Amino acid sequence: MKKCSNSRFNRRSLLGFVPFSAGFVLALISLTAYTPLSAQSPSGAANGNKSGSSYRNDVSPPLRAMPPWSEADRKEEHEANENPKIPHRHRDEAD
Repeated sequence: MKKCSNSRFNRRSLLGFVPFSAGFVLALISLTAYTPLSAQSPSGAANGNKSGSSYRNDVSPPLRAMPPWSEADRKEEHEANENPKIPHRHRDEAD
């Protein structure tokens, strides 16, 4: 049989409501905070097109201009080294 509680809120809902309301208040504060001046556009500047020269381009030759690799250019394939043996110092003994 359940006990009928006279209180309007139980602990479980109160413990869930407090962090939720704190997070909600923090979210509202972060949304209403002012933006720094560096992020705002200057009021007197025109918002027109900007142009410039690109200087970070790939300067390697295209693949179609490179000669294909020969078998002599490739390194000799070999198997990888075996993992070193780890010494086990365990002995089976009676407890």
